Amino acid sequence: MKFMLAVLTEYGATAAGAASPAWLDCAQAMRKAGVLVEDGTLEPPATSTTIRAANSGHVVSDGPRSRADRQLARYFIIDVASADDAARWAAGCAVARNEAIVIRRCLRGAELPAAVSAKRPGRT
Repeated sequence: MKFMLAVLTEYGATAAGAASPAWLDCAQAMRKAGVLVEDGTLEPPATSTTIRAANSGHVVSDGPRSRADRQLARYFIIDVASADDAARWAAGCAVARNEAIVIRRCLRGAELPAAVSAKRPGRT
């Protein structure tokens, strides 16, 4: 199963922090274990473009849609056997940088209806 580990940092933190040696070491450990599919560092929210649906099609604006206290700064896509395995990898990375990591399963095609309706015991 593929999971995205989304690294949330303090709003306004630079991309350099998300590309620090600790995060690069985390990516290298995943690569060495054969679980890393892809990873990357994102530009700050101020460089983003937001597209919103509108009656006449869509509206494009520069910058983030809203200000928040955290920003998505880095991501990892990993391929592991279970959500528990993904959580273990995330915990190892979070310890390295003391940041929040959100874990989301990557779904494809026929997986979507079954995964949405399934309840995972012990999780809220």
